Amino acid sequence: MTSVSKTILTNWQLRHTRKQKKAFAEYAVKIFSDLGYYTRVETKKGFTPSNNIIIGDLSNAKTIVTAHYDTPSRRFIPFFVTLDSTFQTFLTQFSTMIAVFAVCMYLAKYTNFFIGFVLFDLLLWLLVFGPAKKNNANNNTSGLMALYEVASRLPRDRKEEVAFVLFDNKELAHAGSNAFVKQHEVEFFYNKLVINLDCVGVGDAIIFLASKHSIPFAKKAATFAPKDCGKEFSARVNRNFVYISDSNSFPVAFNVSAFTMDGGPILKDLYNEKDTVLDESNIDALASALVAYLSQDCRYDKHPKEEDED
Repeated sequence: MTSVSKTILTNWQLRHTRKQKKAFAEYAVKIFSDLGYYTRVETKKGFTPSNNIIIGDLSNAKTIVTAHYDTPSRRFIPFFVTLDSTFQTFLTQFSTMIAVFAVCMYLAKYTNFFIGFVLFDLLLWLLVFGPAKKNNANNNTSGLMALYEVASRLPRDRKEEVAFVLFDNKELAHAGSNAFVKQHEVEFFYNKLVINLDCVGVGDAIIFLASKHSIPFAKKAATFAPKDCGKEFSARVNRNFVYISDSNSFPVAFNVSAFTMDGGPILKDLYNEKDTVLDESNIDALASALVAYLSQDCRYDKHPKEEDED
């Protein structure tokens, strides 16, 4: 693993406030420019302003590799994702909001509606803008490190065909990736494959979760896993959007995450201070697999609607 990736892990785990994100964006522009990529910050103003970091030539790129760089607020209710149960994943992803709503409705009913309403708004604000989670090794420093490793290892003759984007505000309902799609129009992405890296640092099961249009690409990419890497690479359709990430913003895309196999593929400790470590061998194995895959011709030549008609 490169010294730059280690520096990202050591010095740049906290990217929560505007000041922190601006500082990281300036650092990102430098390190990717040093690799020879044209790198700039694309700003979307509005109610939730987003600053996405664009690396490479989007127009000529056949594939766009992405990861979000913002880090979340700390949550005090357990949160996990399991691919074996859509209901459990939905419940845990929205458990904090459900608990807040229940408490506030109780107060509104038995005390004062205005108090309950104000408290609900205040607690929701704290969920989004509250105390920053200081440890973010897996969520999503691991994705940034893997993306940098891919960019640094990519053969020179493939650099014009692959672009990279670091999304802002994934933790604000994917505002950054949604703004990116709107700025470039969704049709722009019909012939481009998007590979999103999100929480790839913990767990020996590296799973490529794909839309139905891109499952062939995900399955093929998984076959490039390095031999004897000690990781299990696989691909599956992301049915019912059981895993929600920035890849869901695009018509042709798959998400890559690492899961532990404690009773099924599980992602946990993403929103508490236990997120302190990652497995560097995950980063190395995933980067090696993606570089090998991207060294092939993996252009998506069909409009998704045309494929539906076949």
